[in-house]
Amino acid sequence: MTIIRKLKYVSVILLMFCFTVTASAENRDFFQEQMETTGANDLFDNLTDEQKEMLEELGITKLTPEAFLSVSPRKVFDLFYRILMNEYKSPLSYTVTVSVMIVAVSVVTQFMSHGDKISRMISVFSLICISLCMIVPLGECLSRVISAIRLSADFMLMLIPVLATALTVSGNPATALTYNSLCFGAAQIVVAFSADFIRPLIQTTLSFSIMGGLSDLVNFEKIIQFVKRFTVFLMSFTSTVFITMLSIKGMLSASADTVAVRGVRFMIGNLIPVVGGAVSDAYTSISGTLLLVKNTVAVLGIAVVALLNVPVMVECICWVFSFACISTVSEMFSQNKTASFIRAVSSCVVMMTVMLLFVVIVFILSVGLVMLMKGG
Repeated sequence: MTIIRKLKYVSVILLMFCFTVTASAENRDFFQEQMETTGANDLFDNLTDEQKEMLEELGITKLTPEAFLSVSPRKVFDLFYRILMNEYKSPLSYTVTVSVMIVAVSVVTQFMSHGDKISRMISVFSLICISLCMIVPLGECLSRVISAIRLSADFMLMLIPVLATALTVSGNPATALTYNSLCFGAAQIVVAFSADFIRPLIQTTLSFSIMGGLSDLVNFEKIIQFVKRFTVFLMSFTSTVFITMLSIKGMLSASADTVAVRGVRFMIGNLIPVVGGAVSDAYTSISGTLLLVKNTVAVLGIAVVALLNVPVMVECICWVFSFACISTVSEMFSQNKTASFIRAVSSCVVMMTVMLLFVVIVFILSVGLVMLMKGG
């Protein structure tokens, strides 16, 4: 009897294992089918070669949950290190060049015996050289910032319909409608706000910085600091309002979706005779797979938005650090006018960095909120 009982246990375990493997294979096939249906695979295939290369460095070669789970901190660190090695060269070269120029001007002016007029001419000439050296790289940096914002917005315009479809099939139709309308508008507004308002404001502020550095009659440093604080406040306030609206409307829509989904489960379980409970359980299993589809697409969106903006953000941070070093050197050698000029230019780069960070936070948080929405 004991042997027969053991054989029964082994048979039951084998049957359970076989059914589990079969169910897992069916869930995997259903997952891939839904990835095709929602357009997630097309979204992944339409990524640029540069974006795919960066994802491959992280070990993401296909759009599956296993690929994202295989990403290790070491791969992220290696990618960040490569980006840093590519972006620090121009700011470092500028820092060394300008620092040497400041030291040379300071030494020359110490030995001048012709009065303040010639010393002032040398200081103005050095400021002109410093300005000419920074115009091209800072202009390129600003263009890269605007380009990264446009690329992020274009990607969001492709991602939002896919996420809305995934939300709908995973049991959140009301949430999908809310998310689709709000995020489509946000993507359009962010591009217009950055390109048509913030970019001209930064260019104007940079012009004021150069004018203030070359003239003793006006000092724009306080005005520039005010513009920087106003810009930071405006973007912080805007992002807070948008995320708050999306969160509140998302929670209300999710509540409506939860009521609808639970009603469907109740009707299935009670109105279908004999197999109603089994059908309800199957519906729950399918909802779990669809939830996995939605979260996989959301993680892809977060990864791509981050990879689009991190290189440019690293360059902006390198420039801020570069200007901080140059300002310190200027103050060490009593070049206060140069230090004031560098601080004003640094404020412009800070505004560029905050603008980019504003876009990243709005897009990533709007996608991240999707991962928190469940279909009842």
